Amino acid sequence: VRGRVATKRMEFVWNDATDVIIVSVRLGDGSLSTSASPSCAHLLPGEESVRWIHGCAHGAIDGFERMLARGEKPKIPLRSDVITMERLIACAWWHQRFSCIVVPVDQPNGAGRVCDVSSSISENADGCVIIVRDVTDRDRVFEMEREVLSASIERIKDEEANRFSRHEVKNGVLAAISQVDSLKSEIRRFCQEPEMDKMLTSMRTGLSHTLETILSQAMARDVLHGNYMPRAAPCRIVEALGLDEMMGSSAETTR
Repeated sequence: VRGRVATKRMEFVWNDATDVIIVSVRLGDGSLSTSASPSCAHLLPGEESVRWIHGCAHGAIDGFERMLARGEKPKIPLRSDVITMERLIACAWWHQRFSCIVVPVDQPNGAGRVCDVSSSISENADGCVIIVRDVTDRDRVFEMEREVLSASIERIKDEEANRFSRHEVKNGVLAAISQVDSLKSEIRRFCQEPEMDKMLTSMRTGLSHTLETILSQAMARDVLHGNYMPRAAPCRIVEALGLDEMMGSSAETTR
């Protein structure tokens, strides 16, 4: 009875497992007889998955007997290595844990599935149980999170550079405006040159426009990064566009 219960449990695990369960048995000539659980259909296309699900015999695994005799191991696959299911099974006989990209045998250059592989060899070394977990979606989420983190770091750096540039340039322009005001005041004390006064006034106006441009650009970047919430404020369109002076000078000319 216990045997039947255990068998039923194993059938349930075998048929309903989300990971691909593979049982591989070494035959006398060094070849392998391998079967995969039905979930293999999610990893490989139709005909190839059917081949593994129904069980198949395949050739000696990279000189299995020769390597076994000499105690050698094939190179462990890297996470970026693209291999077929047969190659995966061969490597699982030698390495208990590794990751790789599995592709159909007839599409070696196609889009593969990223898999984590773990295996366990029987005591007499004639059988191997392999668990293949498809982690493609997890890898995609990780890559998306990495890109979001990278973008966030870049944004923080950009904000820091923006703040530094804004303060440094603003302070420089303010210092220049202050010097122009001081120079204008001194000139008025010692001489009355209308042209000089007009030139300094024009210079101050230009520096003021430069300062406004710097502050508006910095504020726009703050709005873009979500660090500043714009608020409505009353204003006069004429003043905002700098038309009040133009209208005043036009009125004087008319008079």
